[in-house]
Amino acid sequence: MTRRKNGRNLTVPAVRAVYQEYFVRSHSVGGHHTASYSVGGHHTASYSVGGHHTACYSVGGFHTACYSDGGHHTACYSDGGQTACYSDVGSPHCQTACYSVGGHHTACYSDGGQTACYIVGGHHTACYSDGGQTACYSDGGQTACYSVGGHHTACYSDGGQTACYSVGGHHTACYSDGGHHTACYPCWSSPHCMLQCWRSPCCSGTLQKR
Repeated sequence: MTRRKNGRNLTVPAVRAVYQEYFVRSHSVGGHHTASYSVGGHHTASYSVGGHHTACYSVGGFHTACYSDGGHHTACYSDGGQTACYSDVGSPHCQTACYSVGGHHTACYSDGGQTACYIVGGHHTACYSDGGQTACYSDGGQTACYSVGGHHTACYSDGGQTACYSVGGHHTACYSDGGHHTACYPCWSSPHCMLQCWRSPCCSGTLQKR
């Protein structure tokens, strides 16, 4: 199929190129494209600020960077999953940054949910905001965990805890690899760990004397 422009016959690819040139040049900032499509009909850079894309799709239909502020993505998908995602506008579980290749999170939710999350394999690298975990899991276990208020402040290494719970009857520092304590509970809670806690700098300020 051909079309004519300025007396010339244009093939379909040429028509597409002319249209894309028009499309890129004619859509300005304000919810429209600033740059458009790559090979395959996918975006390479797209929409402006205002709830639209700032940069978008890579070849294959996956995002490389996406939406602007306003409840939309700030950056989005890599091939196979998201690399960074949502803004903190709108839903309390709106994502601020999201998925790694394979559909797992690299960083996640805003207040009310996760602030940073999963690595490939379904384990957390950092997790929840207020009300939950602030940093979480490594491959096979937690490396840092919960926030203050009965939650972990730092937690598990592969196979055991390296530092654990916050004040309030919980651990101040906990387990070494293999599930054994190196520094333990608040010293009034565990005679077994009292000497280690007494000697541990992480118990300073929380030590209860007999």
